[in-house]
Amino acid sequence: MDTQIPLTYEGATRQLRVLQRKGIQIGLNQVIESAIVDFAQGICDEGLEGRYVTVHYNEDGLTITDDANNELETSIPAPGPGHSFQTAFRNTAPQLMRYLEQQVHDKLSKHQIH
Repeated sequence: MDTQIPLTYEGATRQLRVLQRKGIQIGLNQVIESAIVDFAQGICDEGLEGRYVTVHYNEDGLTITDDANNELETSIPAPGPGHSFQTAFRNTAPQLMRYLEQQVHDKLSKHQIH
């Protein structure tokens, strides 16, 4: 995957075209999924000052597991009732990214991610 994380729907479609031109077989859903995971993972890594947890994608929520024992530390639900991360990203990606940033920082400050 490209090192730059797309933070908007337009950025994700641009990244999709770049990857497909390079011959990489990938769909828009995969690009969006990677953007969400990579964004949340980056905030976790920065807050913990290293890579100690792994963010996992699930359509209705992200889970964060401890790398040492693979145990679930916490989860982050998709925003809004009946919404999915894909829908939220396609409709309002900047708000979704702010939501993820707020959720991860909140869980870090409460030591739900350590």
